[in-house]
Amino acid sequence: MPFDAIALNCAVNELNNKLSGGRVEKIHQPEKDEIWITVKNGRETHKLLISADSSNPRIYITKNTKPNPLSAPMFCMLLRKKLEGGRIVAIRQLEFERIVEIEIEGYNELGDKKVSMLIAEIMGRHSNIILTEEGKITDSIKRIDMTVSSVRCVLPGLTYEAPPSQDKIIPTAADRGQVFEALLSAGEEKPIDKVIVSSFMGFSPLAGREIAYRATGEADARLSAVNIKKVTDMFMEFAEDIKNCSYYPIVIYDEDGGKACDFAAYNVGMYQGLKKIVHFESVSEAMDEFYFSRDLWERARQKGASVRKIASNALERCKKKLIILQETLGEAENMETYKVYGELLTANLYRLSDGSDKAVVENFYQDGQPLVTIPLDKSKSVSKNAEMYFRKYRKAKHAKEIATEQSGKNSAEIEYLTSVLGSIDIAETEADLNEIKAELASLGYIKTAESKKKQKEKPLAPYRFECGGYEILVGRNNRQNDQLTLKIAGNYDIWLHVKNAPGSHVIVRKAEGNIPDSVIEAAASLAAYYSSLRSSHMVEVDYTIVKNVKKPSGALPGKVIYVNYKTAYVMPKKI
Repeated sequence: MPFDAIALNCAVNELNNKLSGGRVEKIHQPEKDEIWITVKNGRETHKLLISADSSNPRIYITKNTKPNPLSAPMFCMLLRKKLEGGRIVAIRQLEFERIVEIEIEGYNELGDKKVSMLIAEIMGRHSNIILTEEGKITDSIKRIDMTVSSVRCVLPGLTYEAPPSQDKIIPTAADRGQVFEALLSAGEEKPIDKVIVSSFMGFSPLAGREIAYRATGEADARLSAVNIKKVTDMFMEFAEDIKNCSYYPIVIYDEDGGKACDFAAYNVGMYQGLKKIVHFESVSEAMDEFYFSRDLWERARQKGASVRKIASNALERCKKKLIILQETLGEAENMETYKVYGELLTANLYRLSDGSDKAVVENFYQDGQPLVTIPLDKSKSVSKNAEMYFRKYRKAKHAKEIATEQSGKNSAEIEYLTSVLGSIDIAETEADLNEIKAELASLGYIKTAESKKKQKEKPLAPYRFECGGYEILVGRNNRQNDQLTLKIAGNYDIWLHVKNAPGSHVIVRKAEGNIPDSVIEAAASLAAYYSSLRSSHMVEVDYTIVKNVKKPSGALPGKVIYVNYKTAYVMPKKI
């Protein structure tokens, strides 16, 4: 669900309990639209995450970490100057909007007390983080001028004005009569959830459907199917829980419990028995579970777009080059004819006359010596025409040799670039993408300017999994696949790879005795998951001992050949 006003109300209540009175220790900006504030309150230290990301705007206390840029952005430097050392006085939700005000008390350069307001607007693509002093905007993480919005500008020096109100009923301030009237006036044929979302401020579709389910037993019920008074009673109970901060933070997982697909600040009865629901002690813990890996994945997709474009463009060039090479090979098929024409003309010089546009001679290379007509350039002598055909033969022969060699290299490059695109698809973090980018740069696909200030990143370790006491390693990219298979793995470890498709090399480290079939099946599922066939229902995965895997001389990263293998049929799955 989107980060609605109910979740925000729950988060603000928790932030007030944990951060009010705390001191701002450090401020970082790991992303262009995200700040992290370290707050020390008593003996406890908390990390407050505020994100204005269009896809995943949010505010909560996190236990995760993110790498910071070498030089802090200007907005981060401003926040450090204005807020570090300050004390958090209060954290408020503006009415029932998705807007949070963090009041921070500090001192200016002259030692005078000052109050700054850090405002987080959690509003989808309109999300923003704004610093104000005495009602004036000092700066914001996203500057909004007239070219972006003609309704509301957010620029330094302007008076801060909250976004326009939605003109809806505030649920925590509504009485029973207002709620009943709003439902009654909507029309009996309208779905209950849509009426609630359109009439009351801060409710997401999930909250509307849950109220409908609690009142009727059906999430998509219409008002005509139930007594409106019953829906009103259920709505008032729901609103009362919000006013009393009676929350029950949960994360909703898909059917197999692998992927977090939703979260809420209240229990969702309509999913009971259909999805896996896990309760968390705090809403921050629930949000951290739901958002952090999701945000990393989405940012990796965004930042991987440039790397994907480079690989895709190179792949497209290779495919066009392959077509040209195949056409050249097709033309070279006539080279033997050119050689025969030259030799036949040379053998018949004594009886052919210059100035003719063709020569009809016996082809003594074929049984029965049939007549063959050889086109001639009548502006040249017969001997010159013979030389011309010999030149065509030599040129076609040379072109065939070059085209055959280049065609093989080009096919290998197409296979490699296809595997790179597969590595981009399965990349889970920005660090994964940086390694792929470095791999492409090392092979000349990306031109990189040398910088003395640039820090050399430590190579990532392979993904590590455990099954039945056995360690399973999964390569993140082609260079790591080579390192894993050729350097790290032992001769009798088990090597796995998806059949006839790009994917990661997977190694099962062998201990004493034989590796159980259940472990090989789990490793095969990982090989299928970390491949271009991840979305397939059933995938073929080849496996053998590492001793049977070799890298051809001069092969591009990730390319190996293997013998004496078996094939497993598995579903792609992360264990």
